[in-house]
Amino acid sequence: MNNRIVARILPYLVAGALGCYKPETASAPTEAAGSQRASPVRDEDPSQVAVSGSSFPLLEVPKPTVDTNPDPLALTELLWGTFVAINWPADTNAGRGVRADRPYTEMVGPRVWETWKQEWEIEEPTDWNSYAVEKPRCDYVEEEPGNLTPVTAKNWPVFYRKFSTVLNMINTTSIDNDRKDIPTKVAGPLIDKNGEYVRYEIRYNRELYDCVRSGAGEGCSNKPMQLTLPAANIERIGAITLKAAWRKMLPSDKDSTYYTRRILVQDFKRLPPENKPKSVCRPETMGLIGMHVVYKHEYLKTPGKTDRGSDNAPNAWAWFTVEHKDNPPLCPENPENNATGRPSSFGLPWDRSFSYSPEPRTPGDKPPAKPQPVWLCRKTASDDVTDGENRKFRKLLSAYPPWGNYEFVTGQWLSSGSPNIDKMANSTIEPYAQRESCMGCHTGNAQKTDFVWSLCMQRDDCFRGTGQPELISPAPPGVGAPPDGRSGDHATRDPWHYGKK
Repeated sequence: MNNRIVARILPYLVAGALGCYKPETASAPTEAAGSQRASPVRDEDPSQVAVSGSSFPLLEVPKPTVDTNPDPLALTELLWGTFVAINWPADTNAGRGVRADRPYTEMVGPRVWETWKQEWEIEEPTDWNSYAVEKPRCDYVEEEPGNLTPVTAKNWPVFYRKFSTVLNMINTTSIDNDRKDIPTKVAGPLIDKNGEYVRYEIRYNRELYDCVRSGAGEGCSNKPMQLTLPAANIERIGAITLKAAWRKMLPSDKDSTYYTRRILVQDFKRLPPENKPKSVCRPETMGLIGMHVVYKHEYLKTPGKTDRGSDNAPNAWAWFTVEHKDNPPLCPENPENNATGRPSSFGLPWDRSFSYSPEPRTPGDKPPAKPQPVWLCRKTASDDVTDGENRKFRKLLSAYPPWGNYEFVTGQWLSSGSPNIDKMANSTIEPYAQRESCMGCHTGNAQKTDFVWSLCMQRDDCFRGTGQPELISPAPPGVGAPPDGRSGDHATRDPWHYGKK
């Protein structure tokens, strides 16, 4: 990151901490790029206007600045800026995806991205600002132990607005090299050093959601089996989707180094009189440990590749992944000589990616009384450009806890028609597929929904013509066995990964 980007971001952060980020001409709320409409603002101290200037480019999701294929440094700056921008506090009273007039460091309430639509809301799409759904994600909410409140379509918006998040995913995914149409399969959950399951969620920004819901938006084309989402260019923000990983915070955790929220976590419990699994959501204090952010960029399209329905469909996405500094360290170059290493939030250092892969969970399963932690190391290393940007951004953000504790691991995009890197994974989101890549997974039938797998699953585009009504994944030998245990093959349907009730 050069002096230009430092000059851009530093006044923005200083002004954010002081709560003075009034646009030059703004006297009332305005609809901002990326659906983050600024709330009414307080009067500014004139001395701060002199410090910060009249524009703050990272108050909103940044757009490409030139209409050419960006170089790695420019794209890394844009992606880092996106992560910073979507982590402003949200104004939930003004709508979803709206930035609040509060300091960047204020930790009360959700961030902007936490008010974007969750992937399960696309099943029965409603207006962007609505929290209502016909079939709520939870059958019961248990705010106090033993006090189960039945959830209805009427009271659900109250719960959802209060907590803003339902962590409804527990299984991970892996690559299925035997299938080209659906090259992904269900993998087991990840278990941290405390024996707690890591939980996941997927979010869509307004540009993506409105395109899927109603075909709205410049650059959107929504046809059966052929979805094209809007891409960012120098004039507009495009589609963004993200996947976040959270783990439960216990008193022994240094939760001050994490972004934490008290949010709903979905589990299943057999309840009378039917004795069938019911979705019970409990508030838990969870810490953000990892995030994939996927940004559609008009100028990443491969020249000449325009046929969405073929293997030559243009992939205009940039994937980038962020991890907490206390996540697993890099795997050693020579595992045989790895006698020591720093512990992490996943226990003792491990020398070969992961110690074991638990069996996938299903709603009817009875969880083990004491889940055994999975020991991890990270296979994906940052390149020199990313390392340099990390040092500078983390130094700037260190004054704005907890955001200085997160780092950009790497990003993947097409460069001259080929991926810029071969392998990319987040150790907490794809712990059992770290030798693979985002682009290697987001292909096959996912091209029908512009490479977004969660949309492919929700729209059933993935399975049309395949003879498979649901994703069924045979596990390889050894999956499901702790280091000192026994394993067996299994196949599992996966309503707990893609949100099907």
